[in-house]
Amino acid sequence: MKKKEILEVTEMLSTFIDAGAGAQELMKAITERNLHKNSNFIFGFHTLKAWIESDNPEVKLSKTEKAVLFTLLPYVGWNNQIELLQPTMQKLCGYKDRSYFSKVLNSLVRKNVLEKQSVGKQNYWFFNSLLGKKG
Repeated sequence: MKKKEILEVTEMLSTFIDAGAGAQELMKAITERNLHKNSNFIFGFHTLKAWIESDNPEVKLSKTEKAVLFTLLPYVGWNNQIELLQPTMQKLCGYKDRSYFSKVLNSLVRKNVLEKQSVGKQNYWFFNSLLGKKG
């Protein structure tokens, strides 16, 4: 790993910890998928971090919302879709109460951070398209 990559991963780790996420598990997921070397992932991560740290009153995120976003970030695909089904997302984030986890996700939809697409009984989640576009 180059010095720049190590610094980026270290920065990610500290941000995960600040957000209250399970940093060790997240870093394992990130490094196993070589996401720390993927410029699109780095861009998405920094954009999300900037959103979270901004003073925009409409995008004030709770510690719970931050932790959920950072936990799910390694699983975002090329089209901004979170490549996990909702029960898997809930388990990964450590929530036993399905209705509470749904409230957290829906509050992120209201804040325009996530988008939800329902197909039958299944919900598919996407990071807002504005978040993933460069430029």
